[in-house]
Amino acid sequence: MNDLPTGILLSSILLLVGMSAYFSGSETAMTALNRYRLRHLVREATGAPRKRIGFCSGGTG
Repeated sequence: MNDLPTGILLSSILLLVGMSAYFSGSETAMTALNRYRLRHLVREATGAPRKRIGFCSGGTG
């Protein structure tokens, strides 16, 4: 059998876990940023942004 050295396997696992953490953090940041942007739009406008904030917060529009 062609077994890979343990160092390469551990390095690969650490790299993949690091990439997963990076992309998860990016997704969370984009979601949070979108919420703050919508709140800003609510302060300046009426209509659709106000309804979206109600939907995102679990309240009624």
